[in-house]
Amino acid sequence: MNLNELLGMAKGFASSQLILTAVRLEVFTELGSGPLSGAELRRRLELHPRGAQAFLDALVSHGLLERTGDMYANTPVAARHLDAQHTETYLGGYLGLNGGLYWLWPQLETSLRTGRPCTGFTAGGDGEWGAEEGGSEQGGGQPDAAQQDGGADGQEGPLEWSAVYVDAMAVFARAAAPVISRSLDWSRYESFVDVGGSNGTLAFELLRLQPHLRGTCVDLPALKEQFDTMAVRAGAGDKVAFQGGDFFEEPLPETDVVIMGRILHNWSEDERLRLLRRAFDALRPGGTLLVFDQLTDESRQHSRESSLASLDQLLFSESGSEYTFGELSGWLGACGFRAPSVQLMDGGPEMLALAVKPE
Repeated sequence: MNLNELLGMAKGFASSQLILTAVRLEVFTELGSGPLSGAELRRRLELHPRGAQAFLDALVSHGLLERTGDMYANTPVAARHLDAQHTETYLGGYLGLNGGLYWLWPQLETSLRTGRPCTGFTAGGDGEWGAEEGGSEQGGGQPDAAQQDGGADGQEGPLEWSAVYVDAMAVFARAAAPVISRSLDWSRYESFVDVGGSNGTLAFELLRLQPHLRGTCVDLPALKEQFDTMAVRAGAGDKVAFQGGDFFEEPLPETDVVIMGRILHNWSEDERLRLLRRAFDALRPGGTLLVFDQLTDESRQHSRESSLASLDQLLFSESGSEYTFGELSGWLGACGFRAPSVQLMDGGPEMLALAVKPE
């Protein structure tokens, strides 16, 4: 690393706010129908003349917009992932989650000293996002008044977590479904259970790719309404059921395949073992467990995204962290699974691990 790279890393917060602000202002969606002049774009976005050109040109220098003369246009990556009209590839939910995390990171030093998540936020043992003792009593994990004020500029505090989290998980689910569809010979299987399946996005996407399957989405009862809406939109009929409840306390339905996507990293090692044993018990002999998470490399030296994700977990969860494939292999072996395999998922930092229950 050289000095310029070090200085750029120290100023990384500015690049983060640049893209988050542009998405909130719907810059890329406004440009979705074609190039616009700087003046017209400023008018549509209701921006003050001071700073507007610097803002748009900063997006150009970050590779998100192109400029020819005074005409601005989306770059291909922005058109695909930042234009809200492209619902299948839009990253708005994920960026919304990052917008919430942005407000937690200034408390990193406190969490490092205490080992506790930030005041006012927790993903507790019941899996719900909510306020900690001493924080706000508002739903969805809103910050207390001191946090929400955000300082002299009047900037709002963290986003409403439950809805943001569901939207972010839907982004990951849409990306994971094609990889999961290719990872197995699904003609051998008839059913699957998606543990922590949220609003059912992954289940419905997998059903679209493998229409002979029947599935069950297991998550908190509060997500049932969103699941039902998604089921109607997907035209799934009764091919995917919703089981509401605590997956630590209630048995999983018997099935051929269990999917755990971005679930294990939320919990402690003991809790991970409990979940994996539940998956083993639910699988029929010869059934397969699929786990995808942001696994850390074995040396814990090279996975920048995973190491930062572990710190995210420190900031908002009671016991979560990322983990290595070696650690996962040990837990799977302790539960009775055969030696698992692992593959890098397309276009992201996630790894997909597959483990089979002996016949």
